[in-house]
Amino acid sequence: LVRVRMPLKANRRAYITLQGVVLGREGGQTEFQLTTWKGGLKQGGVWVPGKKQDEKLGYTGGFRLPGRVEVRYDRLENLYHQDPTTYPVQSIWTHRMGRPAYVEFHFSLTRPAEV
Repeated sequence: LVRVRMPLKANRRAYITLQGVVLGREGGQTEFQLTTWKGGLKQGGVWVPGKKQDEKLGYTGGFRLPGRVEVRYDRLENLYHQDPTTYPVQSIWTHRMGRPAYVEFHFSLTRPAEV
């Protein structure tokens, strides 16, 4: 539950930025419940709502939360690493900028991805 107190005008766009939000772990379509109220106040430490103005429940037209990518294996090699017999000295060097390299990743996704 997030309670934001701010003035709103009819037919005027309002922007609200929430910080410190923790998103879901697995990803997927997001769903929001949004209710606007007029009035309302805190009495004796308890929030007493005012008059309900608008309400949208189960809203899924926002955004799709991407899933988690877990990299299980990664390798970066150059031509010398792939043939250490032919290039015994160069094969112990690190990767060189501007030179061709070969990369291999093994990863898993929590959401289906079209290829």
